[in-house]
Amino acid sequence: MRRDTFFLVPWLFAGSAWCQALPDPTRPPAELQAAPVDTKTGKPSAVAPGELRLQSILIGPHERSAIINGVVVSPGDRVGDARVLSISENQVVLKSRTGNSVLRLFPSALKKHSGAR
Repeated sequence: MRRDTFFLVPWLFAGSAWCQALPDPTRPPAELQAAPVDTKTGKPSAVAPGELRLQSILIGPHERSAIINGVVVSPGDRVGDARVLSISENQVVLKSRTGNSVLRLFPSALKKHSGAR
């Protein structure tokens, strides 16, 4: 009986090593996560125009919206010092005092059409 206990003790301590937290493989990269939240108001903190990041576009039969820095916006809404002019399938056009700017959902992706149908 004492011999069985001797062999079980190492297994009890080895089990705790397997309980370590693993990163979530489905979690978006840090640069795509929501903007920091102001702890006083509970709302996303203001961001500079150079820091605006388009995270998602939602297009429904009667409404278009986008998520920019964790905030859901529609055409006409304000984002920082800019106003949302339009939302299309892969981009949002903003107008600010310095002019228009375009946020693209996938800036490095180019749409290519194949000749086959």
